[in-house]
Amino acid sequence: MDTNVSMSEKQNFQLESLEKEKVLQNIGGIIFVSLMMSVGIGGNSVAIFVYLRKYKHSSYGTFIVALAIVDLAYIDMWK
Repeated sequence: MDTNVSMSEKQNFQLESLEKEKVLQNIGGIIFVSLMMSVGIGGNSVAIFVYLRKYKHSSYGTFIVALAIVDLAYIDMWK
């Protein structure tokens, strides 16, 4: 029984080690995507504010606002 426990612990350690290695390999992409998400949240929020407050209502403005809202909803889904 002790053999099974030690094998399980050894496998868990190996999995954790591989996960950490994979994260280190992908850290550049993780940072880039996080930065783009931050910029996207800010940009979409500004677009919604500007098109709702500063411009008169038009089909183009409605499309931009709808697109920004959908994009924000998509970003929030991945958090």
